[in-house]
Amino acid sequence: MHVEHDALYRDPASDTTAARAEVARACRELPPGSAVGQLRDFCGRIWEILHTPTQAALYRLWVTEAPRDIKLARFYSEEVYKPIHGLMVEIIVRGIASGEFRAIPPDVAARVILAALIEQAFWCNHAETLGPGGRGGCNRVITETLTVVLGGLQPSSHDPTL
Repeated sequence: MHVEHDALYRDPASDTTAARAEVARACRELPPGSAVGQLRDFCGRIWEILHTPTQAALYRLWVTEAPRDIKLARFYSEEVYKPIHGLMVEIIVRGIASGEFRAIPPDVAARVILAALIEQAFWCNHAETLGPGGRGGCNRVITETLTVVLGGLQPSSHDPTL
C-alpha cells in the first residue's frame, strides 16, 4: 500500500492529477432544466469518475491511509469530495426552492447521495472479488441507486415535511 501511496504523491503526472482534472471537468457546467434532471445528469458524470480504476485506487488509499496521512485526507477532501458535494448542494437547494425536492438539509442529502455513489462504485470496481454489482451489471447499478436516492428527495403526498 505504501508503494502506491508514495507513487501517487511523488509523480507529478500521477493519478491524482487525472482525478483532480476529472472532478473539475464534471463540476463545470450543468445542462439547463429541472433540478431532478441536473442532479441525475451530474450523478451520472460522477459515476463515470468513481467507476474507474483510478478512483478505486484512490478510495482504497483513502479508507486505509487517510486516518494516518493528513496529506491524503486533505487531497481527497478538497480535490475529490468537496467540489462534488458542493455542486450537489447547489442543485438540491434549487430543487427545494422550486418544489422538486422536499425541504431537507441540502448538505445532508448531498452527503447521503455521494456516499451511496461511492459505495456502489466500490462494489462495481471490485466485481471480480465481491460479485456482480447487480442484475444488468454496473450500468444498471447507477440507475437503481439514483432511482432510490432521488426518489427519497422528491415530495410525496405522505411527506410530513410538507
